[in-house]
Amino acid sequence: MSQKVALLLFLALVGILVTATSQHYGITWDEPAYFKAINLHMEWISQVIRGTSTGKAAAWLQDPVISQFWHWDPYHVPHPPLSRILSGLTWVGTGNFLGEVRGFRFSTALFFLILLWVVWSWTRALTNTTSAWVAMLSTLAMPHLFGHAHFAMTDIPLTALWVATAYAYWRGLEKTSWSVAFGLFWGLAMATKFPGFLIPLPLILWSFLYPNNRSRIYKNFFAAVFLSPLILVLVNPYLWYSTLPRILEFINDSITRPSFGPFF
Repeated sequence: MSQKVALLLFLALVGILVTATSQHYGITWDEPAYFKAINLHMEWISQVIRGTSTGKAAAWLQDPVISQFWHWDPYHVPHPPLSRILSGLTWVGTGNFLGEVRGFRFSTALFFLILLWVVWSWTRALTNTTSAWVAMLSTLAMPHLFGHAHFAMTDIPLTALWVATAYAYWRGLEKTSWSVAFGLFWGLAMATKFPGFLIPLPLILWSFLYPNNRSRIYKNFFAAVFLSPLILVLVNPYLWYSTLPRILEFINDSITRPSFGPFF
């Protein structure tokens, strides 16, 4: 059996394990508001698809309607919608097979598998296959990560996209296709949570600390400037109107948002 086949089988088993145990965990503080937002997003997407065939889609593309469905409660649902969109899609895609809660949480399990795959691939590229398995198993064995893989929240999706973005940036120093992947992953990370905006900072610092990398970052730079913002806007309908002011508003709200209380 090849290493890649063994990896796919192992990841499939991990996915089954996480999905099977996802209802063993209670509902978290954030999830009820996210579930409500997911339902709103799916309703809007459904209405736009229906409206496309009936000629009534334009009514659902108006700014007030978009704000109602995509900016419903910005205090309790402050993050961009990518993780919620994917949670809604896995819920719809699995139908009644997994139930609503596990259906919403299934997308997080998939992001966890992506995280494990990237850790395996990156370690293998730098060292060897044995080290890759050790690194992946060590990641899987982290209780905090494994626990968060069961919740329909932003933490595991952002973690997976952060690592994938860094990996693609490193590979992009050699191959243009990976520079495109870097731009895509960074855009998706920004469309998940505010810390995704900060991903290039350590990558740029690393590039300038190692002179051999400085002349090779221009492809990544162009992908970051021209592709990543496009992905951010396309994924978030709320940014389709007053794009720049709303992005700046989001950044300001993210860095000034008060905590929930003295224990946070």
